[in-house]
Amino acid sequence: MEDILVQIATVLDNDYRDKYVDEAVLKWIFDQIVDFLNIREYVSNGFEFGGESSILLASGGYDSINKKIQFFDLALPMARNEVRNQMKVEGHNSIIATNILMVNTLLHELEHVHQRKKINGDSYEAYMLKLCEGNKETISTYDYIPSERFAENIAVLQTQVILNNMSIIIPEIDEYMEKRRNHWIIKGYVDEANNCMIYPLKRYVESHGLGESNMSLDEAILTYPELEDRLFYGLPISDEEYLLVREKAGISNKYGIYSLW
Repeated sequence: MEDILVQIATVLDNDYRDKYVDEAVLKWIFDQIVDFLNIREYVSNGFEFGGESSILLASGGYDSINKKIQFFDLALPMARNEVRNQMKVEGHNSIIATNILMVNTLLHELEHVHQRKKINGDSYEAYMLKLCEGNKETISTYDYIPSERFAENIAVLQTQVILNNMSIIIPEIDEYMEKRRNHWIIKGYVDEANNCMIYPLKRYVESHGLGESNMSLDEAILTYPELEDRLFYGLPISDEEYLLVREKAGISNKYGIYSLW
């Protein structure tokens, strides 16, 4: 996979420094990754660029029923707005920054496709993806849906590989993507409505009345003791670890310190 990400970096470097990514290059990235991961059967109707979304302010999505990824008309304007207002990149570099966000969105949706293959495995990730099957989600559950947390964390890590292999260095983009990654992996650890901390996996299973895991919580923590792994799976972390990651994400601790227990 890294070889493909390096190829993407080269194409963005050579052909898209001065113009926004278009349907052709996004389709090329789509085909490269789909073929490498052998997931064509889950997205057999390919990649579609353009059209209005039925979901407010959606830039793109994976339609598992119709087996296609679609980027809506809002994709590019939303990416440009994020670059200007959140990444704070202006001028010529804003084109490169916008392209990075567009590619990150595509990588996120491709990971959702990959999840259709992963779900047939016997890993802890596969079990958690199975927990998501058939559940009706809302905006309120989005922060702690395992499949969404997995997709964005993996997509940002892949995007960072692309950035690391581009010849042009724009610190603001690197810093923003690192903050974005930390923001996503810490999302869902605070239940603001009840003014407490509760780890995302527990929030998710309780919100849907599900059994928590095919292994006990103690077994899961012993199996995945590293902070990065516990954050990825939405397992318990300490107050100190929570505050550390919030700081890396550039989020002020306005909710105070809550006990996970």
